[in-house]
Amino acid sequence: DLTKGDVGNAYAKATRLRKHGYMELPSTLPMLDEDGTPLCIELRTPLWGECPAGYEWELTFNETLTKLGWQASECVPAMFTYESAEGSAAMITIVDDFLISEPKGGTIAARTIAALKEAFNGEVKSEREPTSFAGYKILRDRLRKLLKLSMPQKVRDAVREHLPQLADTDAAPKLPSALELRRIADSLEMPERSGRLDACQVRVQRKIGSLNFIERVMPALTLALHRLSCVMSCPPHAAEAVCDSLLVYAPGGTSTTASRTAATGQRTRSGCRA
Repeated sequence: DLTKGDVGNAYAKATRLRKHGYMELPSTLPMLDEDGTPLCIELRTPLWGECPAGYEWELTFNETLTKLGWQASECVPAMFTYESAEGSAAMITIVDDFLISEPKGGTIAARTIAALKEAFNGEVKSEREPTSFAGYKILRDRLRKLLKLSMPQKVRDAVREHLPQLADTDAAPKLPSALELRRIADSLEMPERSGRLDACQVRVQRKIGSLNFIERVMPALTLALHRLSCVMSCPPHAAEAVCDSLLVYAPGGTSTTASRTAATGQRTRSGCRA
């Protein structure tokens, strides 16, 4: 059984590990005390947008789960397990989202969510047997023993945004061969920056950002994306061909063959349909 949950306004529910912060009120909302002195806001909890806020929320959430009997995995930082006389369960977390899996019944998940609601002012939403989680599509096999997480819509949206000419056509794109793609990715070097980035470099940065989401469910993209990330602050123009190829060949695009080859170096024919 699967149960997903989401803690609302999570960062503000974390314990602030730093000194209290102060934030100036916007000019459109001035506030004065009795003497006419301008007031400001005192931040006693983390605020979304502060650099340490995510870390402080993670510590707070992890400590809360530990008090409820969940044990952090030694190998996977975002995974927790629960063992008791009534059964076992596993949980994965992404910031304020969590997904609980247990063999049957859902009693551990129900009790956990009830305790989280009490800890976080009732602002915890949950759903049994979800079909998606934190942007991932959830697919289950017929025996309900295996799960597959994918991002088909994210891939399609990325292709429509960055390669609109390919979104509604099955025409084979004019892209480098698989081996050429790997050679380009391996040879990327960041040019010396002088002034502002040009239009091509800005496009490449946006495409790399989209690929970072897709790579979560496509480890075959990891090596090629690492090459791109190394030059992201000032990308060479050649990086755009690598980005376009990975977007097109990702599931939901045209083929997965070139993306696998760019990552692993396997010899294959460019343009093969997956």
